Amino acid sequence: RATHALFIRIPDALKSEDKKRKIEIEVLKKQQDELRATLYEAGVQIIDLPLLESGKDKEPAASILVGDLVIVIRGIALLTRPKKDVNEERIKQIEETLKKLTWAVHRTPTHENGNKVVLEGADVLFTGREVFVGIRKGATNVEGAMTVARMFKDFPVITLFMNDKTHPLRHHLSMVNDRVIAVGTSKEAQSLLERVEREASFRYKRLTIEDEAAVACLNVNDRLLFRSDVKDARYNVLQGSGMELWGMDVTELVKAGAPFSRHCVLLDADAGTRRGSSACNSLTRSITKSMKSSAIHGAKNDTGSSVANGSQIPGTSGTSTANGGAQANGSHVTNGSMVVGTSNSIEIHVDANGAAVTNGTTIVTSVSVHQ
Repeated sequence: RATHALFIRIPDALKSEDKKRKIEIEVLKKQQDELRATLYEAGVQIIDLPLLESGKDKEPAASILVGDLVIVIRGIALLTRPKKDVNEERIKQIEETLKKLTWAVHRTPTHENGNKVVLEGADVLFTGREVFVGIRKGATNVEGAMTVARMFKDFPVITLFMNDKTHPLRHHLSMVNDRVIAVGTSKEAQSLLERVEREASFRYKRLTIEDEAAVACLNVNDRLLFRSDVKDARYNVLQGSGMELWGMDVTELVKAGAPFSRHCVLLDADAGTRRGSSACNSLTRSITKSMKSSAIHGAKNDTGSSVANGSQIPGTSGTSTANGGAQANGSHVTNGSMVVGTSNSIEIHVDANGAAVTNGTTIVTSVSVHQ
């Protein structure tokens, strides 16, 4: 389940890591808009992070991959630490935004046991019941996996050592739902699946996808988003499964960074409330058990109990509205952030009275898709 999706606005020029692959910026913006519009139709509120002034002619393509910069699982957000340095202003921007939507926000430490920590979001696969972390050369390392295990203690965390240095874990494995894993036919993908089946705490069914590029999918509120721009349309076998199937053209998005799920972060703002309720119930049971034990054994009860980690439960409302932030037609935001439909088929509007803006971050309140 997801209530919000976090995106980073695309600048007018991007520098691809692969010099042979030229990114068509206008097409890229249109495909990002289509992804946002589809998520919005699925009941997800869109949050756009504005552009940053860097002074560079071209930003690296990785600068828009918000899915590499943060991991959100059941109300807890972990800001990652990719191999390449990330603009600190961007990290603070994401941190402040997530503080209003999640139970707790943590930062990945720079070092673990004296070793440098590297952690990238696309190497982390949450199945809904446990977490897999891909370990690969030049990207997420063991220390990064240790950080994940420490932050998400409610779930088993299993490391998967990879031979593929180029593609992240979610390129080879993707969750159709919490019981079905989509997997490619490459030697690397099949090897990873074997280790999952051997070491996982739960059993999963598999959906084998012939074309490795088509493995990536995104399940949000029972709507499955997958690539329709590749030959393999194996996801059609899921017709009648209770999920809506939505094929998408993401050819330019994956040039900037594959899989396409790296271009957004999905989160459930209500998870913090449920987690808080669960924590309170757990704490109540613990205190009650302690009091019963004290009564039986004559021990003195410790009254200094507190919620774990001292985390507070933030409300999902109360976000401030920017003064003079947006025109009524949603055409621009005067404080520097903007939400403007860049394609002929999609219009994205900001509500002048209700849009929440923090440090230039805009929450989109209306998306219209024109046929």
